[in-house]
This record gives sequence, C-alpha cells and structure tokens, in this order.
Amino acid sequence: RMNMFGFGKRNCRKDELFMSLSRIVDENTSPEQREKMMAGGNLISMQIGLAFNLLRNGDATSQLSDEEFKFFIIIILQGMNEGLYENIDVSSEVKTNAFIFQISDGYKNFANIFSYYVEDVLRIFEKISSISSEEWVQETFQEGKKIWGKLAENSGDMMPIADIFEKKELVLNVKKVDLS
Repeated sequence: RMNMFGFGKRNCRKDELFMSLSRIVDENTSPEQREKMMAGGNLISMQIGLAFNLLRNGDATSQLSDEEFKFFIIIILQGMNEGLYENIDVSSEVKTNAFIFQISDGYKNFANIFSYYVEDVLRIFEKISSISSEEWVQETFQEGKKIWGKLAENSGDMMPIADIFEKKELVLNVKKVDLS
C-alpha cells in the first residue's frame, strides 16, 4: 500500500467524500477561523512528523505494528484536536471534518505519513469510539490535550508528544485492540 511515486494513488479532487467534507468546512467557517485551524493543524502535523521519524523505535513503540502505532497516535491526536478547538468556535462537524483531513493523507501529492483515505479514517474513528470508555483510551486522549496545551503556550518544548511514549504500559494497551 506504500507507494513512493503516487502511482495508483487517488486524487483528492476526484474523491466525492473528501470534497463534500471539504465543502462543509469551507462553508461553515470564517477566513479567520480557517487561519487558526490551519496554524493549529500545522503545529499538530509537526508533532506527527516527529513521532513517526523519531519515536517509532522506542522501547514501547518498537513492539507495535505500524497499524497499532498509527491507531495510538490518532487517539493522541483526537485529544490534541480537542485542545485546538477550545478557542475556535465551530460546529463539531467542522472540527471532525478538519481533523479527518489531517489524517487522510494517502492521496496523490499528500504527505502519505498515515497513507489513509477518508473512509479509512472514518473506520478508525468508529473503532476508537467503540472503545472510548476504556480507561487507557481516556488517559491517552487527555495526554493529547496536555500536549496541545504545551504547544499552544509556546513552552519551548519542541517535542511534547515524546512524553506519552515513555509510558510503556499505556502505549502497549493498543495491542489489545482488534484492528482487523
């Protein structure tokens, strides 16, 4: 599924689901809100990049499959996203759609870090929502909110996402999830 040159990758502009979600975001936000969303999204993207590049082979993370690692990161990101939107007054539909775009990067000319299309992300959100009452999921989500807090207050910590990966027991919980 990893494809370096984008052959066979879908074009997001020809993806009806992607475009409809995009329209919802555009039609229900002001330019100022979109600017804040973009700036926050960029900060979050940097943490994603650091996690994949520098934290993938840690003590706990080296024991995860790629899908488990991505799944755990998406729970963290849900918390970060929640933090981001505490100061941006938009509907939950807009928040969710904008967040979906952050992870749906499998299209042509996209970053391809997760290599997911919109429907893959929706499937993962469904799975997370089915286990959202589990304590480790709640804790991971709260850690994500804390990470956003550190980013937002410009704490000087360039890699706040690294802290959660030191919590080995927390990270390894993801192995219990059936991701098939």
